[in-house]
Amino acid sequence: EKRPLDSTPQAGAGVPPSVAMRNTAPCVSGGEQASIAAELIVDKAVRAAIEQNERAELAMLLERGASSDGGSYLAADLGRSECLATLLPYTKYAAYDNSSTVDRPAKYGTTALHVASSKGHTECVQLLLAANAAVDRPTSDGRTPLLAACYEDQTTCVLLLIAAHASVDQPNKRRATPLFVALNKRHVECVRMLLGARATVNQPNACNDGLTHLHAACNGGSSECVQMLLAAHAQVDRPATDGVTALHAACNRNHNNCVSLLLAARAEVDPPDNEGATPLHAACSRGSSHCVPLLLAAHAAIDMPDNRDATPLFVACFKGHGDCAKLLLAAHAAIDQPEETGNMPLHAACGEGHGGCVQLLLAARATIDLSENGGATPLHVACHKGSLDIVKQLVEAGARTDGRLLTGGTPLRVAEIAGHTTVVRFLR
Repeated sequence: EKRPLDSTPQAGAGVPPSVAMRNTAPCVSGGEQASIAAELIVDKAVRAAIEQNERAELAMLLERGASSDGGSYLAADLGRSECLATLLPYTKYAAYDNSSTVDRPAKYGTTALHVASSKGHTECVQLLLAANAAVDRPTSDGRTPLLAACYEDQTTCVLLLIAAHASVDQPNKRRATPLFVALNKRHVECVRMLLGARATVNQPNACNDGLTHLHAACNGGSSECVQMLLAAHAQVDRPATDGVTALHAACNRNHNNCVSLLLAARAEVDPPDNEGATPLHAACSRGSSHCVPLLLAAHAAIDMPDNRDATPLFVACFKGHGDCAKLLLAAHAAIDQPEETGNMPLHAACGEGHGGCVQLLLAARATIDLSENGGATPLHVACHKGSLDIVKQLVEAGARTDGRLLTGGTPLRVAEIAGHTTVVRFLR
């Protein structure tokens, strides 16, 4: 037997996907670096001397011919700068590629300079740079020492690497640049240093759907970083490959300070993404109630539909964000505008069990018995959901209990088939 609400859209119909930003994690974690150091093949006596920071013992071992292989990495990992200074004169060059053992990679292609930079061992970084360590050598995932330092917010190391002419725009294999990483991690001082070194501001992070540095800053929510990027002439309306702009990103995370800065920089207020969702849709989808008034004050199109004809009010009611719905209703949003399958905001609130939104819509005089394309009224939808409180709200507000679906089902029949006995008892 065909269920009475087979013609009624499933939950989610007409609602644009939320504008989700990606958090990149482009660097090897500290835990992996610790395991690398533990797995290094280092002369046993040399390892013991480095771990115990016994410089004199280490010097004696090296003078007697002990191998220095792996020692520089271990010393840099542990921050043993005196031991590292003792080891560096014993580094050799491999004849086959003219590379110094100071750059000999360990697991994942990490070098002594990578590990010293990521752990903030500044004296070790200085020693390695003075020994002509390769400043831009990438790991297996493309991470440079500068990117590693930015990821861990090692500001002094960042300065040292920039002074050594490290490439400020060299990305990893996922096209994340040091600036993108610093922005995503909200490392403000690293951002300031990179911009001072003329890092490229509008370079898209291609393997993360074309997100720009401004997207990353708005996603992270640092208004200081957003200010710096705008001062460096970041393109305020440049979209990612899915059409999402920086304003979408800020609204998606309820970063109202970033929204204010973008609007002050004349960001377009209603740019649709590939799904037709505007920043106001994004704010309403995520419950970003601090951003909604800013967008409305900037004359955002309050009733602009997305590609499925869902308005911001529909989205707010579907998601149960009553604060956003209240703001939209106060600004005279169209209360009965349907999405593509005929569902109104009241259908959306009833179908998802959001009694607060139902109350707001009824108080704002939503038409209570309008039906969607399959004939379902909000009462049908509430009965299918089994929300007794909402059913009571609708009936007490005058909803008809004898309305029929195109398939003939009444609200009572819908509740019976769905097995909602408390609703059935109330309607009888």
